[in-house]
Amino acid sequence: MIMHEIQKTLLAIRKAYPKKKIVCIFQPHTYSRTKKLFEQFVGSFNYADDVILTDIYPSLREETDDTVSSKFLAESVSKVHKNVLYIPNFYDVVKYVGQKSFSKDYIILTMGAGDVYKIGEDLIK
Repeated sequence: MIMHEIQKTLLAIRKAYPKKKIVCIFQPHTYSRTKKLFEQFVGSFNYADDVILTDIYPSLREETDDTVSSKFLAESVSKVHKNVLYIPNFYDVVKYVGQKSFSKDYIILTMGAGDVYKIGEDLIK
């Protein structure tokens, strides 16, 4: 299997900061893309210590597809990764990260093509 871009990015961070723990907050982009790349996504987070999946960022040109979701993806990823959470909305992700009080030994990374960057903005406020 070809290494997915998520996996490549996490590996690069792992190599750059080998002593840090990585928390990856991932927001899939579009139902069709998530469905098409579902199996690749499942194996993409092995270089992260913790994975948080938020709801899919939909395209305005695409209808909701109930056959795929971030919850389904989290369930599948959790079969190959021990620390996976599905937290649908950003407010609850920020709240969770705040409650965990991750130390300076952690890197918190947001990934996705939607508006997941807003979580980072809220975390540094």
